[in-house]
Amino acid sequence: MKKILLVIALVFSSVYLCANDQETIARYYRQLKRLNEDQLKIMLFSYKVGLEYDLGYALTAVAWKESNFGKYLINISDGKEGAYGVYHILLDTAASRNKLKTAWDRSRYAERLIFEIDLCADEAITELLYWKKYFKRTSTPWKAMFAGYNAGSKGMKSVAGKAYADDAILRVKALQWYFKEKGLEERLSATKAK
Repeated sequence: MKKILLVIALVFSSVYLCANDQETIARYYRQLKRLNEDQLKIMLFSYKVGLEYDLGYALTAVAWKESNFGKYLINISDGKEGAYGVYHILLDTAASRNKLKTAWDRSRYAERLIFEIDLCADEAITELLYWKKYFKRTSTPWKAMFAGYNAGSKGMKSVAGKAYADDAILRVKALQWYFKEKGLEERLSATKAK
């Protein structure tokens, strides 16, 4: 009897989660339809730049989740030294990767992350590719990649990392829906091939 109740509970909870996910995806889709011109440019830039690394939707989802496509470029409470740019690159991580030793170098790099979207995208791609490789043996490497982007090596073991990844996946689905409706994926993929 307990097993039957458990199976019934699992079935109903998975149906609820699917319905809840569909509502979230629909809400995100509506948000995409309300983006301003600058946000649309960042969305399309992120997708196009990410395509070369098979990260088109992933990089776009990160730009959306981190800065609302460039609306919020600084988060001083993230990491030890804050997060900067469209993809909220952690300054302490970027400084370590780029061997920035002085406060002046770090400050200047933070400024560049804010104003040079190509540099910021390169940093985000490097980070995503690192976590994609780091978690390649997991059962859900893409989801774990998003979790790593947010929570580092804790990945899906971190509550915050798992929540970030779950949300990023829903944003990817909304982006896929939006891009398909607008015919953007085909057009942008065609320009990549040229």
